[in-house]
Amino acid sequence: MISVKWNEGYEADFDENLLQKNSTLNLPFAELPAAAKNEKNFSTWENFFEDYLTNEYYLEVYSSSELKETSKPNESVRDFKIRLSQITREQRDSEMEKLKDSYQRKIKTIESRIQRAQEKIEREKSQSTQVKLQTAISVGSTILGALFGRKKLVPQP
Repeated sequence: MISVKWNEGYEADFDENLLQKNSTLNLPFAELPAAAKNEKNFSTWENFFEDYLTNEYYLEVYSSSELKETSKPNESVRDFKIRLSQITREQRDSEMEKLKDSYQRKIKTIESRIQRAQEKIEREKSQSTQVKLQTAISVGSTILGALFGRKKLVPQP
């Protein structure tokens, strides 16, 4: 088995289109080493590569358990906090809209009750005025009748 020295590797900078199976470029390919043709070596190399990445590189990840959010790869603390504050504002605005809708219905119901009560008061005031007028007319006619005389109704035998 070929020992792979991952730490001696480097990042290749090339056009990914060159890796297509049906490339229009007629490029020659080198023959693979015998160990690379044996699939049993792949899992071993994969484990070595994992160990190498784990020991040599790290990715700092931030999280918020309250908002259940995790930072994106290479996202700075500042950017993550900005994103969290944006999410928090959106949630707050959504909750405010729900509350406004809820109380708006209650306000409309109460305003409707107030309007009906005011209409009832106006109706009762009007009826009260009419009753007072009727009473005044009745009292007035009684007084006028008493002053100017009215024939008394005597029962007929």
